[in-house]
Amino acid sequence: MLTIVLCTLFFPSSTRSVLMQETGEPVLSYALQRNFAVILGCLVGLAVTLLFFTAHRLLERRTLEDGASRLEASG
Repeated sequence: MLTIVLCTLFFPSSTRSVLMQETGEPVLSYALQRNFAVILGCLVGLAVTLLFFTAHRLLERRTLEDGASRLEASG
């Protein structure tokens, strides 16, 4: 969803269908816009993946530290 919104804002013509291309504009610009939109989508996906991976690692580390501190307090 975020990728679609970003691509629509930055590359409005690249989100249209190939059949609905406006005449008069070079086809190369559409191809370049689509390539940038794909790259932007990949970067958004990578950022989301890294965000969740980092959050998972932090939660895992915090859980291990809480477990260790509970063991020390009880022992």
